[in-house]
Amino acid sequence: MHARLFQRISAFHVLPAAVGVWAVALAAAAQFAVPGLPSGSDDETITVTAQFTAPAAGQPSRLFVTAKIADGWHVFSVTQPAGGPVRTNITLAADQAAKLAGKFAPTTPPKKHPEPLFDNTTVEEHEKQVIWYAPLEWSAAPNEATTLNGEVLAQACSANSCLPPRKIKFTAKLGPGVPVDAKTASAEPQDNAKDQGQQSDSGYRQDESHLVLTGVVEPRGVAPGGPAVLKIRAVPVEGWYVYAYATSPDQPGPRPTLLHVASSGGLQVGAVTASVAPEVKQSSDAALPPANIHKGPVEWSVPITVPADAQAGALNVEGSIAYMTCSTDQCDRPTGATFRTQLEVGKPDAGPSKVTFANAKYITAVAALKERPATNGPAANASPTLNLDNIRAVEVVDTASMPLWKAMLFGFGGGFILNFMPCVLPVIGLKLLSFVQQGGQSRGRIVSLNLAYVAGLMCVFMILAVLASFFNLGWGQLFTYAGFTIGLTAVVFVMGLSFLGIWEVPVPGMVGTAKANDLAAQEGLPGAFFKGALTTLLATPCTAPLLAPGLAWAASQPPHLSFALFACAGLGMGSPYLVIGAVPSLARMLPKPGAWMQTFKEVMGFVLLATVVYLLTLLEWPLVVPTVMLLGGLWAGCWWGAKTPLYESAGKLVKAWTQAIVVAGAVGAVAFLWVAEHTAFRFDRDVDNRVAHHLAAAKRSDKVTPQVDPSRLPWEPFSIERLTALAGERRTVMVDFTADWCPTCKWLEKFVLNTPPMQEAVAERGIVTLLADWTHGDDDVTTMMDAFGGGKQIPVLAIFPEGRFDKPIILRGGYTQDKLLKTLADAAPKVDEKARTARR
Repeated sequence: MHARLFQRISAFHVLPAAVGVWAVALAAAAQFAVPGLPSGSDDETITVTAQFTAPAAGQPSRLFVTAKIADGWHVFSVTQPAGGPVRTNITLAADQAAKLAGKFAPTTPPKKHPEPLFDNTTVEEHEKQVIWYAPLEWSAAPNEATTLNGEVLAQACSANSCLPPRKIKFTAKLGPGVPVDAKTASAEPQDNAKDQGQQSDSGYRQDESHLVLTGVVEPRGVAPGGPAVLKIRAVPVEGWYVYAYATSPDQPGPRPTLLHVASSGGLQVGAVTASVAPEVKQSSDAALPPANIHKGPVEWSVPITVPADAQAGALNVEGSIAYMTCSTDQCDRPTGATFRTQLEVGKPDAGPSKVTFANAKYITAVAALKERPATNGPAANASPTLNLDNIRAVEVVDTASMPLWKAMLFGFGGGFILNFMPCVLPVIGLKLLSFVQQGGQSRGRIVSLNLAYVAGLMCVFMILAVLASFFNLGWGQLFTYAGFTIGLTAVVFVMGLSFLGIWEVPVPGMVGTAKANDLAAQEGLPGAFFKGALTTLLATPCTAPLLAPGLAWAASQPPHLSFALFACAGLGMGSPYLVIGAVPSLARMLPKPGAWMQTFKEVMGFVLLATVVYLLTLLEWPLVVPTVMLLGGLWAGCWWGAKTPLYESAGKLVKAWTQAIVVAGAVGAVAFLWVAEHTAFRFDRDVDNRVAHHLAAAKRSDKVTPQVDPSRLPWEPFSIERLTALAGERRTVMVDFTADWCPTCKWLEKFVLNTPPMQEAVAERGIVTLLADWTHGDDDVTTMMDAFGGGKQIPVLAIFPEGRFDKPIILRGGYTQDKLLKTLADAAPKVDEKARTARR
């Protein structure tokens, strides 16, 4: 998560460099030991060296990593259970001549003991020295000049304190290695139990699964053109059953067993047959058809024919199996396994060849069947699938054929409505204050100020047009970048401090005069321009009802028409200010200037601070504390700069504000170069601990009842993988593309989606609901919106009808509940109607 987190703030380069202050901060950290932070001796607590061996007869090449640990300290094992301290992790850098071919294991086992601090989770510790080793797979034979680079993530602890986990880099060279226990080494190529399941002489079984798999292919030795048979045997645990084999997952209800054998090497694969006929089990849901099950052992056989022109030697037989097991009152999650074995072409029969299994997902077999639908028998697999390249979105409002005049009208009207959206209200209040100030000014001055404000609006709209036309950046997508949100938060916070009187804007050319303070309180052309730009930036999370179809139209047009649409939207948003500038008498309708303006100004300062709180909620949690620390630095800087009055000389003002910038920059540097790393680590640790506790609670209970909010639809997290699986299951799916920074999205969720009529419609039509959260720019969500076309903007609601996933129905921007209910009725029949159709 750390890499992804800092990638998101990489766009944030607005902090001034404060090298001297940063060095002082580091020196202070070295002088004073702070609990929970490194004290300077961490480099001597753990030292790491590494070497690797060349492959030899009967022995693989291995990487050996040695950690020497200072007296009184210890590190944790590479198999440390979740819910306890930080597990040691060893990785190799990418793009090297070798990669790991298995998991690391220690030459000496760790010491184990239950730890009350971690809810009696077993803690596994190494003291003084530990050597980890793992097998290597080389792309080219190593020699004396070959090196491998990697790093160890480890945490050192003593009896009463712990240092923060740190990454220790190493460079490994060719060496003699160390002796390896034969029993431990025999398991090297296998992954750990959670990733690979339990493979033993009695069969393969995934953790917490209720099915044991074994398999053979016989005969092992086959002549070119000769036959063999692959046999996969499944034995359910007593009281459990497995669903029977089917040629495709295209059936309602529980998931059938799927079996796929890859036709690599020219193998001809026949139809799957079962050793025993399945039993028929009636479903407790009258809308679902009966299911075929096996309550006892069953063996599936697949005939294989070797090509007549096959060369002598080993020939791999690979494939995947997917299955689901249930008892009378509960079911395991659908799962699967990949398998492999070998035939010996041109050799006499040497008995059967054993099949080995490895953990996989149910969707693995589904995807394999999609690629080769006819390898397991004559019945072709007609199950629907999801191909992003073939998606042709069906827009409820057809924007592609919209005439030019209508698109421009939508853009202008949408821009005008943006003035009344909640996103811009904090800055609009400031603009109203400037209107009051303009009451006693000349007409030329009023016109120029409002033109400057509109120029600020138009400038940002043109930048957004460039981003949309040439960088495929959607409306509001800037808020998916943490750096942009942090920068905007800082600007709004500093503005709020100014309106609360913490600091005032220095006015060049007026320093030392009696008019300095008076002019500082008035709006100038730069201030009006800045307010216009800020208003537009704050407006981008909101999508006005008329603006959404206009933006979708612009996404399919050449750049010059896209720029025209954004220009119309900017003119629409700026039109009220142009009208007031042209008719100054309108501004005189507002209250006359007076002492109330100071109070109103301070109230608006608090409104801006409330906006800061809202912007903080849009950040990933590990970034909130560093951002608040940055805001504290900006506050200190503004306070320090304001201590020098505006009537002082230019030299004194420059010196004071330079010092203020250094203070703010130093605090910001510490926040994002140091504190952010520690908050990210603590966040990851807390999440891991919470997940571990939930998993432990699940293991202690026969059934886990999920926490469901009855006032909301049964939303599942969106992913392309999940959507692909639902396509294979022939389910109608509704996906809500939303984000925390989109007020329009939240309004629709509250008053349209999560309502009793929608809950009833979703339930009676068997619709699966997925929530596609774009708050932090999720890659799967971005990819899906690219596939839809029409520009990346939210809110978007996509309905994937059963069997027609290549033609999703799209609703953009605002939509009513009646329109959505009608669209669902057209896209998905009710469950009882589907059951009657299936029986026919």
